[in-house]
Amino acid sequence: MTLLGRRYRYVGPPDLRALVRPEAGGRSIRSASDFDDWASGLAAVEPAEPFTFVIDSAGGLRLAPRRSEHVVCAGGGPVLGAGEIRFRRESGQWVVDEVSNQSTGYCPDTSSWPAVTRALDAAGFEHPSGFTHEVIFRRCPACDQLNIVREGDFICVFCDEALPPDGTWTAPGVGEPGGLLVQEALTNVVRHAGTGRCRVTIAYGDQELSVEVVDDGRVSPDVVVMDIRMPGMDGIGATRRIMAGQATPRPCADHIR
Repeated sequence: MTLLGRRYRYVGPPDLRALVRPEAGGRSIRSASDFDDWASGLAAVEPAEPFTFVIDSAGGLRLAPRRSEHVVCAGGGPVLGAGEIRFRRESGQWVVDEVSNQSTGYCPDTSSWPAVTRALDAAGFEHPSGFTHEVIFRRCPACDQLNIVREGDFICVFCDEALPPDGTWTAPGVGEPGGLLVQEALTNVVRHAGTGRCRVTIAYGDQELSVEVVDDGRVSPDVVVMDIRMPGMDGIGATRRIMAGQATPRPCADHIR
């Protein structure tokens, strides 16, 4: 989670990620005039159709023609929101007519709406008060298959197991190392930082996972449990060894996050 909202990484087919090219990314739309300039170059029928959209990790709106892949529109990176959007002319102005979170490549939760509305407000578009078509995505904890929940039936269509009632799941690729990092970091906040609040940011790459934990505590830590500068082991390896009783945290003088 960032101050802008939860980030969603691409979870769709790998072959679609291979289509990402620097020149093929979605058009950044910062104003109605940006949309006018871009839409004027499209075929006459296209402005009346829904567009593919993403809200990039900086909170900006990106658009691409319908049937474009969301991962290509996003340039392969994580997003704060994604779906389809349709505009219409009203009193000489472009306004949002319909907007959804329909993106099986990123599976954004319906709670991504605040990121969408901030981007639309920043670009000057009037819009509905929420998604006009909501899609509920859930990953089955039993078989790890992605489901679209229909008619409130939270049962996996692949294995008939119950789906989580909320929109949280462990994304593929996070697994045990990511869980260890977050678990130990939050434990350290409670034990050593003198506060019960912190901000966790998780970012994904093709072959990497980074976790940043920032607290507002005023107490300098006595130990560093996860320090990538520990000789001979990385932060994950150090955490595993400490939790298994095979290593001892060392004292430190400076705050390291």
